[in-house]
Amino acid sequence: MLKKIKSHLAILLMLALAFTLLIPAPVQAASKAPAKVTIASVKTSGTNKVVVKWRKVKYATNYRIYWKQAGTKKWRTLATVKSNRTSYTHKSNSKAKLIGGKKYVYTVRAYNRYGRKWGAYNSKGKTVTIPAVPGKVNITQTNATSNRKVTITWDKTSNATSYCVFYKKSGAKKWITVANVSASKNSYTHSNNKKTPLAAGSKYVYTVRAYNKSSK
Repeated sequence: MLKKIKSHLAILLMLALAFTLLIPAPVQAASKAPAKVTIASVKTSGTNKVVVKWRKVKYATNYRIYWKQAGTKKWRTLATVKSNRTSYTHKSNSKAKLIGGKKYVYTVRAYNRYGRKWGAYNSKGKTVTIPAVPGKVNITQTNATSNRKVTITWDKTSNATSYCVFYKKSGAKKWITVANVSASKNSYTHSNNKKTPLAAGSKYVYTVRAYNKSSK
């Protein structure tokens, strides 16, 4: 009886071994080079972030995100993420700074760590423009004259396409728009009128805000 059991076990072991040999090794399939990555979208998120999205490809264990400023040749490594990811958010920092008004190009490449193989990638990539945010305006002078006129002067700031002048009575909460002027100017004279009156003996506060029409 024992001999029969041993005989049956030997046959089962041989069958199991033969069946195993017929199955393709998973390592062989896993070691293949990944396909080319298709970038789904590259979009800005606010003024200092870019969200890169792509589609999954076979045999990828990791994805590497590259970027460069438009017009330059050299790609720079931004990050490497695991294969369960299909998006990456590039936040502006000292090593990978995003500048308002500039264009940047992104691409993604797949990697297989088992076979140590890289997939092809789109050398053109996808381009995005970072919104140009104007800087804070510094008012240098406000001069009032006897004929109910006030001249406001300020320093020009970066990324401005125009300047908006506001005023309010001292102690009031609400700012009132006085005028919109071209970015080529750095001063404005506010004259008394029905919409924005200037009463003799009253105190007024002024401020100026820069605007960029491209980034709104």
